[in-house]
Amino acid sequence: MITDLGTYDDSLVEKLQGMDILLLEANHDVRMLQTGSYPYPLKQRILGDKGHLSNVLSGQLLGRLLHDRFHAVVLGHLSKENNFAELAYETVRLEVSMGENPYRGDDFPIYVAKRSEASQMICA
Repeated sequence: MITDLGTYDDSLVEKLQGMDILLLEANHDVRMLQTGSYPYPLKQRILGDKGHLSNVLSGQLLGRLLHDRFHAVVLGHLSKENNFAELAYETVRLEVSMGENPYRGDDFPIYVAKRSEASQMICA
């Protein structure tokens, strides 16, 4: 489970290699956050190095973690105010497909965790 990162670096990517299933934060859409109702200091914290991963950064990180035995990713910790499940899903899928990796966003299941109910069971 990876949440509350804000950002990532090569060292973290190296430590996360080899996972088969991952719950990955896809907290916000940057444009929604920037134009939303949150006070400026909160926006800056969320966007900062100790904040939350955006949909784009989540997709880019996922692209660096994929391998041939990767089973599934669950996107979680979505902002109620600054994200939509469909937007997170599509953004992550597109970032993986456009990234510098041999994989595409349709090569493995991408699930979005529900905020108010249990998600389905995922078996590796």
